[in-house]
Formats: sequence, C-alpha cells, structure tokens
Amino acid sequence: MTPSPNPSAFAPFADAPVAAERVYAIDPGLCVLSCRRSMEGAVRWMYPVDGGLALPWDDKPVSLMSTEGFVLFVDQSDKSKIRHSGIS
Repeated sequence: MTPSPNPSAFAPFADAPVAAERVYAIDPGLCVLSCRRSMEGAVRWMYPVDGGLALPWDDKPVSLMSTEGFVLFVDQSDKSKIRHSGIS
C-alpha cells in the first residue's frame, strides 16, 4: 500500500476545495467555479511535484491535461470526469 502524502503537501491548492464545500448548499454556481478552480490548482500543482511530468509550452489547464505524461498518469475513470468538466 502506498503511504499517504503529508497533508501540508496539498496546502498550495487546499483552499479552493474547502471554499467549494462551504458554498455547496448556499450557491451552487459559485460551488462549480470553486470546484473548477480546485481542479486547475491540483493539475498545476502536480507538475512541479511529480518529476515524471514535463511542462508543456502553454500553462493553460487544457494544455497541462493533454500532455502524454498527464494522460498516462490519470486513471481511466477520472479521464471521463475531466472531459465532462468543460476544460478539455
């Protein structure tokens, strides 16, 4: 079993998912925006943390999620979720 990473490792993008959870019942539209911001932050965070991912020429989320390394890294079930997010 793979050990869980230190929670502080997620600090650079941890505020966005927390914000999404806080507004879920109050403002679904704002929750959607916070979820997207959270996903974008997580994707951007992965590149400097994972040495196997090479940054593409463009840092837009669609470019980051379309690199061969990222596509091979992401689980097949998560790929459809990303596709339906409207980013790629």
